[in-house]
Amino acid sequence: PLLIGDMAMARGGPFTSGHRSHQNGLDVDIWFRFAKPKLSNAALREPTPLDMVSKNNRQVSSAFTAEHVTLLKLAATDSRVERIFVHPAIKLALCQQVQGERSWLRRIRPWFGHRAHLHVRLACPAKASDCTPQKPLPPGEGCGSELMSWFDGPTEVSSKPRPAPLPALPARCEQILHQGKSL
Repeated sequence: PLLIGDMAMARGGPFTSGHRSHQNGLDVDIWFRFAKPKLSNAALREPTPLDMVSKNNRQVSSAFTAEHVTLLKLAATDSRVERIFVHPAIKLALCQQVQGERSWLRRIRPWFGHRAHLHVRLACPAKASDCTPQKPLPPGEGCGSELMSWFDGPTEVSSKPRPAPLPALPARCEQILHQGKSL
């Protein structure tokens, strides 16, 4: 059983938590804390995150298990998934631990702020003419110098980022909103 965090609304739109990336209708956060044993209603209302990264920000904590590797592999091998963002230390652990077929590692991308969840970006649905796909992933597994560059400078920023203004709604959304006003 999985705990789902922020999830984009179907077809996108303004997202109340300020997650700009979740406004496109293609993003979901899946917590690394599994819902087992079955969580109480109170625990489900206010779950606590499970931090997968050690205090030094350079390696995974002992909480990171083979089940988490399996979760990441299952998500990354789903053809509907374009990429998955995790903390750089989690990506490094995968690069060090995964044996055999490793092509799925290419879809696992390092990004700070993903210590307790994986951020899944779905691919544009077929025939969605107004969906703009992301740039193609670079070739390879992403386990070389690109990954190691995440450990060269300062790690996660501790200051709170300034809230970004909400982007303008797509024309199609505006049309739907104005149709509702004329009813």
